Amino acid sequence: MALLRLTRDWAAQAGRRLIAVTVDHQIRPEGAAWARWCEARCRSLGVTHLTRVWRGRKPATGLPAAAREARHGILAEAARQAGARVILLGHTADDVLESAWMRSQGLRTPAPREWSPSPIWPDGRDQFILRPLLGARREDLRLWLREIGETWIDDPGNDDLTSARIRARRAISQGATPQDISTPRPPGLPPFQEGRAGELTGAVSDFRGAGELAARVWLGAGLVCVGGAPKAPPRPALETILARIYSGKPIAVTLAGARLIAEAGTLILARETGDRRGGRGVDMPLRPGPTAIWDGRFEVIARAPGWCVGHLAGRARKLDSVSGEVLKSLSGGGRRAVPALLGPAGEVLCPTLQRTDAGEARSLIMRRLAAHCGAIQHESELGTWRNARLPPKSLPMRGMRPADEPS
Repeated sequence: MALLRLTRDWAAQAGRRLIAVTVDHQIRPEGAAWARWCEARCRSLGVTHLTRVWRGRKPATGLPAAAREARHGILAEAARQAGARVILLGHTADDVLESAWMRSQGLRTPAPREWSPSPIWPDGRDQFILRPLLGARREDLRLWLREIGETWIDDPGNDDLTSARIRARRAISQGATPQDISTPRPPGLPPFQEGRAGELTGAVSDFRGAGELAARVWLGAGLVCVGGAPKAPPRPALETILARIYSGKPIAVTLAGARLIAEAGTLILARETGDRRGGRGVDMPLRPGPTAIWDGRFEVIARAPGWCVGHLAGRARKLDSVSGEVLKSLSGGGRRAVPALLGPAGEVLCPTLQRTDAGEARSLIMRRLAAHCGAIQHESELGTWRNARLPPKSLPMRGMRPADEPS
């Protein structure tokens, strides 16, 4: 409610459109009534309100994590339908302290960041989470709400001590003070360059000189972006691979859908097609006009009916001579995973190798990589990264901006 009241006033001054979304997880019987209360409160404040429901069976274990992932997915879908790129969440300084306490108890709980990309891929692509209240304590916000005559709903689940989050909340309220509440800053732009096959290439020396945290984040981000996977590999796996890379011995491993090759001081990450005997994944039919996300790595558009998109693996011989020569000039990494448009008459076209009237394939790899590593600090910067294969020459500073930009 504090976030809603503050954002409503800011949006009115800045000329931005504000939409409030309530997610009924269908976990508590009061959920539908809470959503109706939120809708009525938003109506009285002149704010557009949407109610979305998490339907289907709920897991018997890991419910909080599943609910969080479902909630982010629902918010990403609502934002995309509204044409919005920023989702504001009401986390406070107490959430930072609670996350730190949980980490002190051996739990892998990241600290909430003020600005970060949506954790949902690919549905949350080009969307960002903004948490403007991280510097405020929860009780201070409640005091302010009381002063202005505002009310709110307390979820009874906040008293459930079987939840690690609630135990952390109780410990903080009783005076526990975690030693390390710092939130590491994202390391910034990784030292990668993207090739036409969607592969990333970098120097091992750049990783070694960047420090342990930056190297681990860069490697995890590179693997997940090249592989098109929804989540980065776990920290222990990344630390093991980095140690092997730094040993100087040649290495070739597969992780998160990507093939990692390190030799002669060079690191190459390329999409693993999954079958070295010549097989390939399932082809995806395309409808003319709408943008489709293929393989978690490319935005693909077909301009005529009857076309599909799939991996080039096993089809290179059908390319025309120009595309074939371009393909030969590429490094071996990722050639087999180049996006191929497959026509109704058996045509095989690769729009990343040569322009074609049949359609387009725009890489998401550098755009996603930049967002993951903190190189995109404002929604307006996304245009700078569209179709980027090399890092843009200049990056604007971050910050929420008014009026002439999307909601």
